[in-house]
Amino acid sequence: MQIEEFNQKANEVIEELKAAKPKEAMISHHDDADGLCSAAITKRALEREEIKVKTFCLEKIYTDVIEDIHSKAGQTIFYVDMGSPHADLISECNKGRNLTIILDHHDPKPSKDPKVLDLNLEHFGFKGETDFSGATCCYLFAKALNNTNQDLSHLALVGSCEIPQGFQGINKMILEQALKNGIVQQKSKNFEITKFKIRLHSLFSKLQILGAVGYYEGGPEIGINACLEGLSKDAKDRVNALEIRRKEANRRLLGRLYRERLKETRHIQWFDAGSMYAGMGVARARYAFAQISVLRQSVKVE
Repeated sequence: MQIEEFNQKANEVIEELKAAKPKEAMISHHDDADGLCSAAITKRALEREEIKVKTFCLEKIYTDVIEDIHSKAGQTIFYVDMGSPHADLISECNKGRNLTIILDHHDPKPSKDPKVLDLNLEHFGFKGETDFSGATCCYLFAKALNNTNQDLSHLALVGSCEIPQGFQGINKMILEQALKNGIVQQKSKNFEITKFKIRLHSLFSKLQILGAVGYYEGGPEIGINACLEGLSKDAKDRVNALEIRRKEANRRLLGRLYRERLKETRHIQWFDAGSMYAGMGVARARYAFAQISVLRQSVKVE
């Protein structure tokens, strides 16, 4: 079975990790909800192995940043919910200096460095668009590392809320096990995290805000803590404040689009959002571009 092949490879990677005997590790992760869940799973799993963890949130892969991360030797580096499409670049920057483990679901490129180990489940026949998320990959690795990490299964499901098709493939299997273990419970047509009393999609939405809108204000760190400890009152207050700011920026953006329409060249249509999203992560820009299709339909921009 495909999952058995993954588990075999994961165990080989774990043997390399244990042989390296790292005292600390760095986790580079994406800034969306899946990225925060991926970081939280990996962080907790490594800490249970008495490995000190530093998390580093990235909106996307920047060559200069990757070069800097891999400039020193003897490190243990994880890329979670990111890294697979840039395994070739990571390999070139690493040059065999550091044990580097990628846990991702985006379309992978082959690693050119035997020290850069990519456990993306797409290598084992699964589809990252439908069957699993970055958090799913991290969870399966964590469970292979130590079976007690099954208590993190809810985070694989929260991260997978970004998949429109719902819980299918590997995620369906994880959901069934999480229900059996009491990690989540069904509430009408939804599922609730038992110990936090919050629904999967509700936590997902709040993490999306913390990671992207609060990118430069400690939002990712608050989000990771919320994944592991639940949403504190301070975290809820931060989410509410960031959501108000996000909605106001979106309102102003749509107003400008309606007034000024799209700028056009022969092959490109574009607009300038100016400083509307200042202080927010680039994920906010993805919302703006998504609104173009809405604008087209409502005001028939040619």
